[in-house]
Amino acid sequence: MTTPARGSLPPFLAILAAAVAAQGAGAETLDSTTVDSRLLLAFDAPDAAVAETVPEGFAAAPFGGGPFAGADFLLVFIDGHSYLDPEGNPLHGGRFRAVSGVVPVTAEGSDETVFLVTHTYVNDAAIDPYGNSVGAAISRQELATGTAGDPASARESWSVAPGTGGEIAMSMAYERATPGRSEREIRVYSNVEPDFFRIYRYTQYASLLMSVPGQVDRVESLALDVSVPE
Repeated sequence: MTTPARGSLPPFLAILAAAVAAQGAGAETLDSTTVDSRLLLAFDAPDAAVAETVPEGFAAAPFGGGPFAGADFLLVFIDGHSYLDPEGNPLHGGRFRAVSGVVPVTAEGSDETVFLVTHTYVNDAAIDPYGNSVGAAISRQELATGTAGDPASARESWSVAPGTGGEIAMSMAYERATPGRSEREIRVYSNVEPDFFRIYRYTQYASLLMSVPGQVDRVESLALDVSVPE
């Protein structure tokens, strides 16, 4: 694993691969529905670097347990297969690809962990729910091979080149596993508009690929190179 241009991130704690059906709501008004595939990299990042991304009124809240225990920063790679408005019409062409930086936080006076989007790189900068989107050239490649009922071997790579410069490049090879199903509801805030949040209610089918605290490792290889200035 190579290091970012400014500082460095320690080895990630966990990787979660998920196929997500999600809907976002603001003030309980349906905004959109999506079906997407996500790859999450969870890091134990330097406290000072994380604090710089968190606005007043919030504090970073590292995961206290589970496969992400100790992580305080997520890189979320999103391949949006369907993106629809409340009437079921395609939004921004009906598809998108994006990479988001996310920090688990607690709001002042609350013990509830919510999530704060710190950066968003997306193929269409008009997709800007959190007011921090940057347009980027984004490509994803995926290949899976398997025989009979054996777990498939998969390879995946992403290239994200923001218009502001630099690149996020990630590639990995891993063994797939039967995903687990769960339903969740989470609140996600913006670091530039901290009074604004979206509610996501979703069903996900997820597989844990690697976790240091969980002692899980189905990853054969991983390379991550981050050179975006921020």
